[in-house]
Amino acid sequence: AAISQGAMVFMMIPTPIAMVACGFSADTASDVVRWHIVAMFAPSFFTGFLIKRFGAQTIATLGLIIIVASAVAASLGITAMHFYGSLIVLGLGWNFGFIGATTMLDAAVTEDEKAAVQGANDTIIALVSTVCAIAAGLVVSSLAWAALAIMSACLVLAALAVLAVDRFSLARALASNASERLNQMTYVAACGRRPPISRSATRAATKSAMIHPLETATPIPSQTPQTSKPRTAMNTQMKNATPKPWR
Repeated sequence: AAISQGAMVFMMIPTPIAMVACGFSADTASDVVRWHIVAMFAPSFFTGFLIKRFGAQTIATLGLIIIVASAVAASLGITAMHFYGSLIVLGLGWNFGFIGATTMLDAAVTEDEKAAVQGANDTIIALVSTVCAIAAGLVVSSLAWAALAIMSACLVLAALAVLAVDRFSLARALASNASERLNQMTYVAACGRRPPISRSATRAATKSAMIHPLETATPIPSQTPQTSKPRTAMNTQMKNATPKPWR
């Protein structure tokens, strides 16, 4: 969420300055920012449905990829079409990245932790936005608009690398969980009772449900009641024997 907010601020704040320096009027620059803001909040009508369908991490990753695409588009030229297109795409990427990331944060903490974690998250986002706003003015005045766009892309690519590592570790945990589940099913079939569930399997199943809410886990077969052992011939003979009277 902080990366999405920081990259958006880093590119949006100096846009009017860069456009005026390139010869555009203030009205054109304000119109670009207007459509950028529309692209930031208009997708919110369906972003929640996309998160419910594809998962929060998938939407957050898609948002970061869109931000990288907007930075690349901004670095390719300084025409009105480049400014309009890059800022509109930037707004869409911010929407997916920010909402997807905050949804992941909400699902990763307990009810008792939500207030403190949400406050810390908002503080980090505000600090990152402040630093990026100050740095954006320095970069666009000392270097160029294209350099600012390239720096934005590099910042978001670093966040994508972190998400890729996290997804890889999740895939390994799910593979381990599937192996443990197969072992549990084999144990149930052989011994007739459920084995104890390991902590790693529980953590992997919880993380999978958070990222892929529509994916249901494969149930473990119900516990099979243990049948009693057959009576031996000696037990049957002792049961049917007639007691002898006392002498």
